[in-house]
Amino acid sequence: MKEVEFLCLLCLAAMAVILDLWKGKIPNLLTFAGVAAGGTFQAIHTGYMGILLFLGGVGTPLLVLGALYYFRMIGAGDIKLFCALGGFLGAIKILTCILIAFLVGAGISVILILWRRNLWSRLTYFYDYISNYFHLKKWMPYRRDEDVDSHMHFSIPILISIILYIGGFY
Repeated sequence: MKEVEFLCLLCLAAMAVILDLWKGKIPNLLTFAGVAAGGTFQAIHTGYMGILLFLGGVGTPLLVLGALYYFRMIGAGDIKLFCALGGFLGAIKILTCILIAFLVGAGISVILILWRRNLWSRLTYFYDYISNYFHLKKWMPYRRDEDVDSHMHFSIPILISIILYIGGFY
């Protein structure tokens, strides 16, 4: 049964990366199908207790990442992808998946900043954003569409985190 779970997780995360790179977003159809598959998997695999595991796994990313979405530091598609994966993994494992994805994302960000040679501009932008928020008391989205030098497809660190799960890292 683990093989089915691993295959579903890998397919879901890999399809999300492909579509994110191709279209620039993770479609709702993919994430909703993933949530439905996770619920079905849990119901068949663990019965009634699986429903609780499923609900915890789907709800945890919403609670943990909601503030980052509010400030537009993470996309809604990434959160919905975590929810779909959480339907299979449950609350504890999806928390670990989120943590590892953020660590992988941080590593990728360092590489991108070095590659793009924009450390100073990124630090200045972050400082200005925080300063403006506290001085003006006005919320503004962190990410700007025209700022391509700051963009990273977060579905890639999510996929790497899932591969590490399948490989037995956590």
